Formats: sequence, structure tokens, C-alpha cells
Amino acid sequence: MWIILIFIFLGAVAIFALPYVLIARTELPQPSGKWQVGTQDITWDTPNRSQTDLIAKVWYPTNDRSGESSRYIDRLGRVFADGTAINLSFKIIFWLLRRVTTSPASIDAVPIDRPDGLPIILFSPGFGGINYLGTFYALEFASHGFIVIGINHPQFNVGTVCADGSQLKFENFDPAIFNEPAKLEQYIGKVTQSQAQNISAIIDKAIQLDSLPDSLFYRRVNPSRIFAAGHSIGGAASFVACGQDRRISKAVDLDGAFVDLDIENANYIGKKLLSINADREQYKPKDKKSLRQYDAIITIDKLWMDKLDNKANLQKQIIESTTHYSFTDLSILINPAIGRKIGLLGRSDGLSILSRTSKTIIDFFNAD
Repeated sequence: MWIILIFIFLGAVAIFALPYVLIARTELPQPSGKWQVGTQDITWDTPNRSQTDLIAKVWYPTNDRSGESSRYIDRLGRVFADGTAINLSFKIIFWLLRRVTTSPASIDAVPIDRPDGLPIILFSPGFGGINYLGTFYALEFASHGFIVIGINHPQFNVGTVCADGSQLKFENFDPAIFNEPAKLEQYIGKVTQSQAQNISAIIDKAIQLDSLPDSLFYRRVNPSRIFAAGHSIGGAASFVACGQDRRISKAVDLDGAFVDLDIENANYIGKKLLSINADREQYKPKDKKSLRQYDAIITIDKLWMDKLDNKANLQKQIIESTTHYSFTDLSILINPAIGRKIGLLGRSDGLSILSRTSKTIIDFFNAD
């Protein structure tokens, strides 16, 4: 009996200690730009589903420090209460990340004014991710003068929250499609197309906010400087959106597998694209099943990127010693020793990689 109680006690201690072992820091670093950062939620309607009033997170430059500091992850209490919105593995990850208490952004702070308005970056997370995992980039971009809108895509991101308190379920896909290249290609194409349409819908919303006197962004948006960026499939969707929406002049894809089933009708004339990839050869999965799935995606990505290279002004970079998740907040939040051990992170320092790539992206968007 005593042995059983001891094991129960040790198990409870291990569970309690887990966040302190796995999460390396409890707050995000201050961004490097000259501006403070404000944040606010906005609601938008998706063109692809019947649900309305979805919530997107906005970060922007401000001189106002009077507001309450924003939590790193909010609104997820309803996820845990719902019990059906996301699977157990995602719940564990978000439970661990709750140790990260705040981010250096003030809620509802007043944005700065510029005569020509502020440029906008539409930022999309990876498949199954959540917009908070791009907070480092959002803070950096906002501190350098950009409005950043973090989008969660219904069906394809786990944290898609509605204003009425409901949570849209993340719909898992059939892993068998990795064994059928044509079906995998069609599926990736469907996801990127859906997300590209959402990006355009958010642009509509941003321009609408610019015209509403009761909006924080009233007459603060520069409609001639609208950009798209994202991680993983969110980055690929940013490329697709740039080819479909004339208002987007530049886009950045952070290690995303690109597919555009309607590429022949895309228009990249006068636009610029930047692809930043992880060290894909060095950090391939070790087990045969994961490697087969990985190779299937990489093969499709190469074929479609070659097509894109023939149509667009495309710049490419590979960052050595990085993995797919090096371009997310996980690279600075997860204990690096453990992250490398489980294959989540590469050898490069997470903070230096995020700082380096954010500067590259800012310079890319600001260049003529």
C-alpha cells in the first residue's frame, strides 16, 4: 500500500514539476524597435464557414504605456472547459505554456499616428498551431512600426475562438494521404487556398477599421503597404494570397510547403516573395514512417516552388542548424537541451534565430 502511495506522490510531483523543466522562460523578451507595443482583439467573418465573429489578435506600435499588460496566451480557459475542441497533446502543450505569464504588449493602447498610415502584416501560424506561437515576430514587427494581425484559420488551427465564447474544432486529416502523393498535393492545396481567402478577408476587415471613427485604427492604415507572412502552411498560404490579392505586395514563407493549384491564374507581377527554410537535410526525422511523410511533403514543395520561381520574384534562404519549429516561439520557450534531445529544435540559439529572421523580414518589407 505504501509503495503505491509513494508512486502516486512521485507521479504528482513529476507532473507539477514538468512545466518548470520544459519551459525555459516565463516572459518574452522586450522587442528591439523604438516603439512600445499595443494589442487588441478584433473580430472578423470567414468566407469559408458559416460561423461569424472569429477573433484575431492585433499588435501595433504605440507610445501609450497606460494599459494592462497582455497575457501570452488568453481565452484558452474555454478550450479546456469545452473538452472537445482540441486533442490531448495540444492541451498538454498549452497547459505547459501557461507558465509564460505575460508579453510586453499593452492591451488597448493608443496606436501611433503617421501621415501615410501604418503598414500591415497578416501573420498566419502553421497547420494545427495557434497565432500566439508567433508572438515574438509580432512584437518585433510592431515595435518597428507595423500593424500585425495574427490569424487563426478555422478548421486548420486549434485556437480558433469565436466572440460568443465558443471554440471551433480542429479537424484532423487522414494520415493515409501521405501514401498517395496526388491526394496529399490536393489536400495541401485545399488548405493553402482556404487560408489565402481568409487572409484577404482580414484585409477587408483592416480597411474597414480604418474607416470607422470608433476604431483604434481609424485613419491609421496604409492600404498601399499590405504584406503577408506565416510559418509552415501559413507561410505557403501567404504566397498564395499574394498571387491572388492585388493589395498584397510582398509575402514571406517561413519553412512552409508551397502548393497553389490555381497558380496559372496567379499574378505576381511587381510583387516580391521571400522563402526562409530550415536546415531540412540535417534535421530529417529519424523513424521510417515520419521520414516517409516528411519526404512526401518536401518533394511536393520542391516541384511547386520550381513553378513559382518561374512566375515570381522569389528570394530563397536556408538557415543552418535550424528545424521547422526554430521559427516559432517554441525555440525560446522550450528548454533547449530537451528540445534538441527530442528533435524539436536545432543546434542554433533560438533567440538569435528569431532576432535574425525578424530583422531580415522587416528589411525585406521596408525595402523598395
